[in-house]
Amino acid sequence: QAFLAMYRSNKPDASVVDPQLRASNRWRLCALTDAPLRAPVCCDALGTLFNLEALLEALAARTLPPRFAHVERMADIIRLRLDEGAKAGGERQVAVGGGGEVTEEAPLYVCPVSLQAMGDGKSRFAVVRATGHVFSERALKSCRAACEDVCGRLLADAAAELVTLNGTDDEVEALAERLLAAKAARAAAKAAKKAAKAAKKASGGAAAEKKAALDAAKPLTARHVAAPAPKGRALATAGSAIAKRSVAELAPEGATAEVWGSIFKKQKQEDRGSDFLTRSAGL
Repeated sequence: QAFLAMYRSNKPDASVVDPQLRASNRWRLCALTDAPLRAPVCCDALGTLFNLEALLEALAARTLPPRFAHVERMADIIRLRLDEGAKAGGERQVAVGGGGEVTEEAPLYVCPVSLQAMGDGKSRFAVVRATGHVFSERALKSCRAACEDVCGRLLADAAAELVTLNGTDDEVEALAERLLAAKAARAAAKAAKKAAKAAKKASGGAAAEKKAALDAAKPLTARHVAAPAPKGRALATAGSAIAKRSVAELAPEGATAEVWGSIFKKQKQEDRGSDFLTRSAGL
């Protein structure tokens, strides 16, 4: 609420600053640098106009003055889609600096529906939050359908959809209160999400501990105890013994061990001409 309190306490003194000049400069000059407004132009949630590049540079460098401390991120900036004075015959206005000096000419922006000029001292303007389109108050009241066609959005809820540009002191205070409420709601939602995540993590850990305790309480059975498996040379020796015993058990009845084993032995060079029957007959 610091910036709101500061705004209330630092209102310009009408005896020092010409109200008419101040009102004109709010539409012609960047509120941050006092340079003439040049596209791209943006505004904050309070409807204050800036040159977008200057505001982004200050935001990135963290050099924004305290009166703009409510601009904390890109989401707090609305980029305006403005129509220059080409629709009004190319008319241009002279911008006057904060000290009263005449600066370079600034383009005259107009409403795309009513063609009313911004900053003429007679017309009020508002921007559509979601799209950045800027319309005059007269167009929004009398030609709402045309404004909706231009921005491609329904504008039924003016309080939620629109931000008044360079509004009165009371309007700026109302926008500031709404900004504070929105920030408080975002902070509450973030805290609730964080708490829910922590609760979910805690419940998951409790469930894992409960399962481990139940597993530890179960009695051991025979299937939980596995016999140690033979390793290395012991495994090869055990396999050879099983293979030898199996071959001997398959010998046919009446066959001697020598004759039966000769089938599985590699023949010598001198025995290659003989066959099994010859060897079994002793020839």
